Amino acid sequence: MGQQTNTTEGGLAAYIAAAEKLRHGQFDLDDLPAAPRDDLARLSDNLKALALALEVSGAEWQRLSQITTDINDGFLLDEILDRIYVDFHDFIPYDRMGVSIIDDATQTVTAIWARSANPRMRIRKGYSARLPGSSLQAILDTGHPRIINDLQQYLREKPESYSTKLALSEGIRSSITCPLVANGKPIGFMFFSSSEPNTYSDAHVSLYQNISNQLAVIVEKGLLTAQNNSQKATIDRQRETIEVLRRGLARIRMTAAPFTNCADPTDSAAGALNDIHREADTLLDVIYRINKPS
Repeated sequence: MGQQTNTTEGGLAAYIAAAEKLRHGQFDLDDLPAAPRDDLARLSDNLKALALALEVSGAEWQRLSQITTDINDGFLLDEILDRIYVDFHDFIPYDRMGVSIIDDATQTVTAIWARSANPRMRIRKGYSARLPGSSLQAILDTGHPRIINDLQQYLREKPESYSTKLALSEGIRSSITCPLVANGKPIGFMFFSSSEPNTYSDAHVSLYQNISNQLAVIVEKGLLTAQNNSQKATIDRQRETIEVLRRGLARIRMTAAPFTNCADPTDSAAGALNDIHREADTLLDVIYRINKPS
């Protein structure tokens, strides 16, 4: 009896040491002692299985973190989303991915990007739908991704869903819709879709939720960059237009100058030329004030 107790205590000590190794991120448990097929042996098997699962999970998490870090270095929004589409296949299964953004002013959701293995896409960039009262609004209210593993059945239950009809016409059979919330504010949705039914599980929801904040901030950053680029392009076009106008007005003044200084211009010609000068001076003043550094 004493021999068995000592053996048991020695085995427990080894298992306690193994659990401590796992806690510190050390997954090599080959030094666990062999044991008869009793409860301690089952504990040994489970600890080894847990070590393997944690090692795989840790490696995946490191890779996922590296991917999101690399994506965060992206500049243009389309580039960022293309990287996500390519790199996330190992973590979430999908044949199609899309992103839509909420417009608070119009209370609509508009698709800004989509990519699919199927070239026959029905829900493309620019597709828009009302948010209030929609199923997307319900996702925002719960803050939890929604899984639909049988879109055909979903359409039978909600035959009024036009977006579901479009998705089915693309060959989509299951989907997971994930809210994008950046710094506490909902900014849109990320959609993962599969041509196979019953593709998604709670494990995919958990994985997305682990990185959802980072993804939302990345998308928001891409949106701001795109808006800034658009505003810069508009300002550049305005400046080019103003410069063309300025040169044109300068030519008008040069053309009109000899006639204005003529010794005996007719009254009507003199009045017209003076009007040209005044208009040119006014426009030039506006142009100089627009271009004046703030």
